[in-house]
Amino acid sequence: RLKAMGYNVETNSILKDLKTLEYGVVCSVADKEKIYDQSAIAKAAQTCLSMKGIHAAFVIGKISNKEIKVSCRSDGMINVSLLAEKLGGGGHFTSAAATFLKSDVHEVEKAVQEVVDKFREAKSEITRKKENLEMTKIKYVEDFENWFYKKYGIKVEENELRLAKAKYGVNV
Repeated sequence: RLKAMGYNVETNSILKDLKTLEYGVVCSVADKEKIYDQSAIAKAAQTCLSMKGIHAAFVIGKISNKEIKVSCRSDGMINVSLLAEKLGGGGHFTSAAATFLKSDVHEVEKAVQEVVDKFREAKSEITRKKENLEMTKIKYVEDFENWFYKKYGIKVEENELRLAKAKYGVNV
């Protein structure tokens, strides 16, 4: 049945310990005793994107006795290239990877978790700054409207209506 859904046995075994790192971001560590083909790790990461609500996936697996690969995939909501760069790798916005030499898969998993945590913190900071900017804009507009009313005795909305009426000769 899994094969009919686009999964194969190897992909299923790689993803058996899939866990959520952040809302919409998942990670799976393949069996640390087994050596995988790079394409199998990449396919497993890509498969995660077909799951509802998943925006980014990180799949970690050994590709030789000395190398561990992290395959990063995204649906376009998250730039995995930037996250892969933080892991020492790189790639494209929706497809990236990093390779670790002489590491343990659990050390690599910890590194991925740290990068995702930093991403979450940065995202929260950006959201806070955007909210502060919006509040500043609102305050500026309110201050301007108050200044305009005090100076001209006309509320901004009334003035806009009067200008529209004069410009187009219609009742707005």
